[in-house]
Amino acid sequence: MSDQKNPRQVFERVITLLKSGARAEAESLCRESIQRDPGDVNFRALLGTILAERNEWQEAEECLRHAIRVVPGHARAHEDLGTVLLNQGKHAAGADRYWKRPRR
Repeated sequence: MSDQKNPRQVFERVITLLKSGARAEAESLCRESIQRDPGDVNFRALLGTILAERNEWQEAEECLRHAIRVVPGHARAHEDLGTVLLNQGKHAAGADRYWKRPRR
């Protein structure tokens, strides 16, 4: 597990890793952070986004739905979930999720 304990520092590290293309390491840090704090919706939503980029639609959908259940106003999670649903062929649900998302 990561030596970093401060969630904000870990989140910033994940973002840096994603920007540099180190997606596997970023995913690993997200998973570690979720293990430490299963209720952290930021890491859960970010993991959903990472998984969606790899076309792992089902797990991405689960992560994003979890984040939305905990924080219904999480605009990015709604938007990303809409994209995931559209990519799974769930067009009506995806469009609905996207257009009715909270605004950032």
